[in-house]
Amino acid sequence: MAAMSFRIRALLPLWLLAGQVSCGSMAAWWTDLGPSLLVQDEESGNIRYSLCNSQDTPILPEDKTITAPLFKYKPKNGTALAGTGWWDHQQTWASIFYQDEGDDIINSLLKCDTNTGYWLNTGDWIVSDGAPSISNSTGLAAVLLGSNDGYRVYYHDTNNTLCQLGYTSDTEWDYKGSVSHDGKLGNAIAAAWSKNKNITVATPKDGENIEVSRFFDDNLWHVTTFPRPLSGNLTTNATNATDISLNATSALNFTLPAWDGAPGALGLGIDKAATRSLFYIGTDAELYQLAQVDGQWRAYARENATQWPRADAAKAPLAVAYDPQSSSLRVFYQSGGQVVQLHGDGGSWAAAAALPNANSTAAKPTPSSSASADASSTAGAAGGLSTGAKAGVGVGVSLGVVAVGGMIGALFLLRKRQQRRDAAAEAATMGGGSTVGGSTMVQTPVPAYSPLSGHPDYASQQNGGYGHGGYDAHGNWTYTPVEKPPGELDSYAPAVHEMPETRMHHEMIGEGHYREAP
Repeated sequence: MAAMSFRIRALLPLWLLAGQVSCGSMAAWWTDLGPSLLVQDEESGNIRYSLCNSQDTPILPEDKTITAPLFKYKPKNGTALAGTGWWDHQQTWASIFYQDEGDDIINSLLKCDTNTGYWLNTGDWIVSDGAPSISNSTGLAAVLLGSNDGYRVYYHDTNNTLCQLGYTSDTEWDYKGSVSHDGKLGNAIAAAWSKNKNITVATPKDGENIEVSRFFDDNLWHVTTFPRPLSGNLTTNATNATDISLNATSALNFTLPAWDGAPGALGLGIDKAATRSLFYIGTDAELYQLAQVDGQWRAYARENATQWPRADAAKAPLAVAYDPQSSSLRVFYQSGGQVVQLHGDGGSWAAAAALPNANSTAAKPTPSSSASADASSTAGAAGGLSTGAKAGVGVGVSLGVVAVGGMIGALFLLRKRQQRRDAAAEAATMGGGSTVGGSTMVQTPVPAYSPLSGHPDYASQQNGGYGHGGYDAHGNWTYTPVEKPPGELDSYAPAVHEMPETRMHHEMIGEGHYREAP
């Protein structure tokens, strides 16, 4: 019996032997440094996160006290999560969304302390004021369209209408109307965009179907369902709920596997060929993928257990991070007691792996730096900008530095600094330089730095930038435009069609990487 127990243990995934986690809702997004992840702890309700100085692979600390500094509006236990973020070439930023204990939708803007990997809070705002009543069990999804077009956040109201909040530099946060009036929808929401407001929002329709809304250049959301289509010619966000019905006589090409209309989450990604991939964990705790190819949604056969391990629970939460420019794709969920990351880059799946809980190559933060991070977080939550932000202090990236190397580097810098001082003193005796109190003072201009500049702009990351924006000390958004790159959409074309995208020959789906389900 003991030998059999040992053999069974040996067959378990390696991450099962590590510390267990208790995961609620998740959110993930992509920056130039790779994916970032949020996870709500089911026991405490606090929101854990991957270290913000992670690169390529998120590092999720095992220490559950490392949580997002959300002091002003406490997240309710069981809230849905949504997040976006960006890298401004100096540090990482995150803009996250959740429901507080009063069911308001909250936006918190976080900046990265690159020394510790901890998020610091620069401000919290209620973004749902003035919007129709919000369902206390709504899902949440968010996209970041750039400096000009800002954010879009999707949620369900108490009538189960799929609604949209928006933020731009001109309007600030306001209600932007319904996406679909269909009141028979599930709670989960997924959203993704690729370019020029080409936004896709997906939500469960019923126990057999999924509803997908896409924004077209007629300023309407075009609503479809699959596998069973809707009846009628065109359904949009202008269609009344009573006029939205399924086509009961249409032939079906496939059915949704292990689907009951109430998944714990939906995840959506888009590749550079504009192929949309939708993910969920089914009633059998297995991961499933659906993809829209040539305008048609299809189910694809599952990968093996090495690439797609079984989730710890049926209909478990998951999160998807994607980059349409590179066709990078990551899927996160809990398996074997750990959060695992699935690699689907370029349409080819690699073996899944548990997220690491520490950076083995980076020096551990000193107590002083940790205390500084905590103090800055507290100050930011209480008064908007932290002390560091008000002082305009920029923190350089410090990744992958070992402790011994850091000490040697410090000694080298001290020696070089002393050499410069000696040279300056010698120059002063020869009549060069300026002196204060008999000592030579070498002045180095400090470049102007605003830790809130370079606000969310996906296009600027890809195209070199076309504007700068940020919140001021009063929580107001300011924006300074510069010349935009050619090809940006400035107005709608008279013809009604899908928002334009750059089509590439390589698709995430197909080319032998994915197999269509029988």
